[in-house]
Amino acid sequence: MEKSETRLNYFKNKKITEKEASIIFDNVYAAMREASQSLMSFKGYKPYSHEATISFLKEFHKEFTEEDLNKFDRFRLLRSDSEYRALLVSKEDAESCLEFVEMLINKVKLIHDEVSKLQVGKSSEKG
Repeated sequence: MEKSETRLNYFKNKKITEKEASIIFDNVYAAMREASQSLMSFKGYKPYSHEATISFLKEFHKEFTEEDLNKFDRFRLLRSDSEYRALLVSKEDAESCLEFVEMLINKVKLIHDEVSKLQVGKSSEKG
């Protein structure tokens, strides 16, 4: 989670131009994936695909709406096209992804806080 936040903070204040949009998008998308995968680690899962991360959120975290999951999947497809087909990401898509990732990371942080509270509660019950 910390790596995800560091990556996002590094890129969120960068001026996005058409020339740098693909680079910024790739890194912001990586921050989104890292944050989502941190939730998977709580349950002992390790994703082997980007689709698995989205499916996990859908299955275990109702905090993410269908619209959230559809956006995540759209960005996944865009990232795939950028990575494997050398398609350029537009400035608008990079900005949209950045906005979405900030929201997603905030939700993930809230979930982390809740899980931490539950774990502290369980350990104090044992003591």
